[in-house]
Amino acid sequence: MRLLSIFAALAAVLWSGYWFGGSSVLQQQLEQQLAARFGADDAVQISHQGLSVTGFPGRFDLSLRDFTLTDPGNRLRWYAPDLQIQAASYHPHKVTVAPGGRQVLQINGQQLRIESQALTATVALSTQALLRGAQILEMAQIKAKALELSARQWGALQLDAAQMDATPATDLYDLYQLDLTATTLRLPDALRQQLDPATRLPEQIEQMHLRGLVRLKSPLDLTKRVRLSGIKIRDYRLNWGEVQLSGHGDLQLDRKGYPTGELQLVVHGWQSVYQMAKDAALFDPSYERAIYSALESAAKLSEAADGITLPVRFAERQIFVLGLPIAPAPRL
Repeated sequence: MRLLSIFAALAAVLWSGYWFGGSSVLQQQLEQQLAARFGADDAVQISHQGLSVTGFPGRFDLSLRDFTLTDPGNRLRWYAPDLQIQAASYHPHKVTVAPGGRQVLQINGQQLRIESQALTATVALSTQALLRGAQILEMAQIKAKALELSARQWGALQLDAAQMDATPATDLYDLYQLDLTATTLRLPDALRQQLDPATRLPEQIEQMHLRGLVRLKSPLDLTKRVRLSGIKIRDYRLNWGEVQLSGHGDLQLDRKGYPTGELQLVVHGWQSVYQMAKDAALFDPSYERAIYSALESAAKLSEAADGITLPVRFAERQIFVLGLPIAPAPRL
């Protein structure tokens, strides 16, 4: 979300640059505004080794070389050897950012390397809000092909393709529809070994899809802190060999940002999931028979053919399945 805020600020810079004529004048104005908004004395700092503007008057094609963004307050640093920012001159409030080369994203001291054949992020702001000095998100889209995310501590996560779309579901801009799809996921070796130590499932997760609604406590102005109030999952699906997961549910967030509520999770191939959990020693061996009997009984009562319906409860900062805490709940 923090990077979306920065992209939105760049869109605002282009919006103000729209009123200047001539590419050389525009380039000078953009350099001045970037320095003014992201200078050494600002909370967020941007540096680069070269800026050029082409495409005028029909387009803004902004190119930045050796781009570095530093946000000390959020302990974030992002480096891209090449950054392209594009916008139509008649829609300067909508920008597409395309980083090239091997990027490095550092968050809280943890370094993540990003590589992709085609990675783009598109952000559009409300023009009416811009005229009021606000940066209200009209839409956001992130697309990637042949994406690899790698870190020293956990290895590489690879995806053939991924796309995320966010659009407002109301005119108040406090409820957004979120769609996320990823195909052909290859987990880091360490994580795969932890989840499936006996390699019962294929190396690749065929597909993951999530559709839901994100509720906010106030309209999404990217110049202000974004505060979530809840998440409604309309549809979740994951296909991994003989295991298929689907689910839906509604979660609220407490004052500290921890989810509370319940999801209904349908598991096809639950026997394989049970064996994987057993192989990974996720439960005490003395409970094996009781857990298997409970799952078998739930399968007989389930309305899903060849599947089992499990309530997944979020409470007390924990995730519960069959009444047993299985993992800490994430803080959102």
